[in-house]
Formats: sequence, C-alpha cells, structure tokens
Amino acid sequence: MRRQQALALADAYTARFMKTTHLAKLAQVKGWGPPLAEYVREAAWVQAQIIVGVKDIGFATLLIPKERRFRPADECFAAYRETIAGPVERGRIRVTVPPARIREWAAAVRGDPDIPDQHRRG
Repeated sequence: MRRQQALALADAYTARFMKTTHLAKLAQVKGWGPPLAEYVREAAWVQAQIIVGVKDIGFATLLIPKERRFRPADECFAAYRETIAGPVERGRIRVTVPPARIREWAAAVRGDPDIPDQHRRG
C-alpha cells in the first residue's frame, strides 16, 4: 500500500515537473529530455518512499555522482539522503538537478566521446 502511494506521488511530481519547469522545456528543445525525466523520476521515487514511510527504500545509482558510486550502497544512500533532507522533512517532493548532470547530458547530445554510451542520445 505504501509503495503504491509513493509511486503515485512520484509519478504525479515527475509529470508536473516535466510539463511545467523551464528546465524540462529546455531539455526537450536541447535533446536531453529523456535522461532528465529519468533522473527526476528516480529522485522523486526516493523522496516519496521516505515521505510515506516505506521501510526498505529502493534507489537508483544514477542519483549518486559517479565519483561516489564505488562506496557501499548504504553510504551512498546516506549521503544522498542528506541532500534531500529539507523537502522530505516538510513532506514535499522537490527535485534539484545538479548542474554537472545537465552538462553531462548536454555533452552526450553533442556526441562528446567522454560520455558513457548509456547517456548518449541521438
């Protein structure tokens, strides 16, 4: 029941974000809308799970900066959770996209060879 509630909250937030934010509109024009939508969906999912009280929270490693992914999963999650503490404490989902991610996605669209294939769009 709680997972379903969390999923509904995350889906609603993601849809609203992708329809109403300047960042989402820019991403669609520039060609990096899909990775932005994926990031927002995963970030909203984590926050929604915490807000509704899901016990075993699932999270995607794409939320963790690449240089921190080598750490144990619980350390990665604890570090990420600190970044979302404010909105979660207020019971609201709020996704902030790191500028480095935006640069990564934009570079992938331009065909930058330093970007892993999984992030390339084109």
